[in-house]
Amino acid sequence: MSEQPDTGATIIEKFEKYAQSCFCAIAIFTPDDEVMSDNIKYLQARPNVIYEIGWFCGKIGRDKVILLLKEGTTIFSDFGGIIQKRFKENIAEKVSEIRKDLEQMKL
Repeated sequence: MSEQPDTGATIIEKFEKYAQSCFCAIAIFTPDDEVMSDNIKYLQARPNVIYEIGWFCGKIGRDKVILLLKEGTTIFSDFGGIIQKRFKENIAEKVSEIRKDLEQMKL
């Protein structure tokens, strides 16, 4: 997206413009943000990534969204219905699985 011309007044407007043409989405959740809730500390994905996967689920459907989840990342229960591909160190661990999913989507 950073390579595309700016459009609109905000980053979210730019995101929405270019995301309109996507037929599938791959979200990568990594343990980037430390959160403290009820005296329990956990690691979660950045809020913008969480927002974006929700946007894509609503726009193109959950069946066109792939969630890559790095071990150690806490995930919201709302995302339990999305198929997750968990990796330990690098998303390359899941390349063949992702390829199969994309072929199934006929992309």
